[in-house]
Amino acid sequence: MALIRSSLLADIRGSIGGTTYSRNRGGSYARNRTVPINPQSISQTRARSDLAFYSVAWAGLTSGQRLAWNQYAETVVALNVLGESITYTGQQMYIRSNTLLQLAGLVAVTAAPPSNVQLALVVEPPATATYDVSDAELSITFQENFTGTVLGFTSPPQSPGATSLKVPYRYFGAIGMTEESAAVIEDTAAARVYVSGQNFAARFVGISSTGLISNEIYVRGAAQA
Repeated sequence: MALIRSSLLADIRGSIGGTTYSRNRGGSYARNRTVPINPQSISQTRARSDLAFYSVAWAGLTSGQRLAWNQYAETVVALNVLGESITYTGQQMYIRSNTLLQLAGLVAVTAAPPSNVQLALVVEPPATATYDVSDAELSITFQENFTGTVLGFTSPPQSPGATSLKVPYRYFGAIGMTEESAAVIEDTAAARVYVSGQNFAARFVGISSTGLISNEIYVRGAAQA
C-alpha cells in the first residue's frame, strides 16, 4: 500500500479501474484493488480474535480509564512510511498493549501506562539479527539497562539483495530481560523456519508489565548453521 500526497486526490474515495483510494489516520493512500479473501493462518486467526476480544473489553472500561488511555496515546510518537507523525487513539493503544502483553505471557491491563515514562529499546551496533538453524533461536544484542519483555517478529525468507523492511511479519517469540544485553528468543509453533544462508528482516518491540510499549526496531538478519 502506498501513501500519497496530492491536493487533487486528498478526498477521493472508492475504486477506479484496478486502484482503490481511501484515507485513514496516516493520510490518503492508494492500493491495488483486490478480491477479499479469508486467511486462516495461526497468526491471522489470533490477531482477529484479539481485536474482537479487546474491542469488547474497551467498551467495558470506565470513562476515566478510557480518558487515561487517550492521554497515553497522545504521548506515543509514531511515523508512517512517509516519515509523517501519526496519532493512535486510546482504543488502539489499549488493544495494542494488551495484544503484546498476551503474546509475552503477561497479564492484561485495564489501567493505562504512565504518560510521563518512556521505555527505550536500543540495539547494539552492528544492527543485525541471526537465526540459529540447529537451535531454532533468534538472537540480537541490545544495549543494557532495559527491563521488560522483548518480542520478536520475522519476515519470510528474502533474497540477498532485498533492502525494504516493509514486509509481512509473523510473531516469533518473546524473552524477559532484566538489564541484560543479549536477547536469544526461542521459536514458537507459529514461527517461521529458515535454512542456513537465507536472509530475513526482523522487528523487535519491548513491553513492560504495565502495558508501556517501547519504540520498534527493524533490522536485517541471516540464518546460519
